Amino acid sequence: MSIVQSLTSNVLGLFYEEAQVARLLTFAESVGGFVVPDAGAVSDRHLQFDAPGVLDGSLPVVFFQATADGGRASFSVRLNSGPHLAEATIENDGTHPWNKLARGGSLMPEHNELVFAVSEGSVTFSDVFILYTSNQLTVQKQRTVVATQ
Repeated sequence: MSIVQSLTSNVLGLFYEEAQVARLLTFAESVGGFVVPDAGAVSDRHLQFDAPGVLDGSLPVVFFQATADGGRASFSVRLNSGPHLAEATIENDGTHPWNKLARGGSLMPEHNELVFAVSEGSVTFSDVFILYTSNQLTVQKQRTVVATQ
């Protein structure tokens, strides 16, 4: 047996390739912003989503903007049941951009929840998105068939 054949059968079979791509999750309800508390005085907003192919232990980054609506406001942001990603008090002095690195393993392939809670004042949250590492190059979607005449 040649050295090349030996390497191919004994060593190269131990390795495999796994795709690792950056995936971006956007939230349509955050375009233009949403206010917390809302008109019904609910003091938090829950965004539920899936993260297809998220690599176990990878570190997702959560991006958003926050604007205090009239005066001073305090808020927190949490991903799933982990610790708060952000806890802050802001003034009505413009929009504050945030990007927060979440703990490894805090993002799951399915049934995630991003919670924006306001404890004082009113805050408009906008442009929310999450960047994470995935092992899926594509996401399968169900086809829509439209009958035409």
